[in-house]
Amino acid sequence: MKRFFWSVLILLDVGIIAASAFLLYLHWTHKSFSTWGVSAPMMRREASPQPPTPLGAKTLVPAAAVGTSTAAPAAMKPAAANPSAEVSHELFSYHNPKAQQVFIRGDFTGWKAEPMHKDAKGVWEYQANLTPGEYGYCYSVNDRIFPDPANKRTKLVGKTPVSSIVVKARP
Repeated sequence: MKRFFWSVLILLDVGIIAASAFLLYLHWTHKSFSTWGVSAPMMRREASPQPPTPLGAKTLVPAAAVGTSTAAPAAMKPAAANPSAEVSHELFSYHNPKAQQVFIRGDFTGWKAEPMHKDAKGVWEYQANLTPGEYGYCYSVNDRIFPDPANKRTKLVGKTPVSSIVVKARP
């Protein structure tokens, strides 16, 4: 009887370890159960219109980065609804000549992926016309989402830290 009890206990442990490994695999590869045709509302796909879960250190694509310039911190909201505010032309750039595709997602895109354009040196660029305020954004490179490696400024969008840029009004 003891042998049967220990066998069942060991099998349960192995099953729990296997299930945990599978869930970690889904989390690290940004997949969900829907990939296999199973609906699981508690799993959120990372490529949803909302910003990604904290991925910064674990999914950074190694590359020398050329980031955006940011101003001093300020507690501002995007002022896109103010048509009389000055528009600033902000250039976002990311250096990775090996990337197949690079997108930017942010407050200013409605968190939808907007394609960035690659120059001859492998620098991907996107120009946004922004009014004064603070904007969150992140990059999507070859289907991997992460904050701007060249920008240490972050802000929380929900519980997710994303890169942040502050656009100040011109004097």
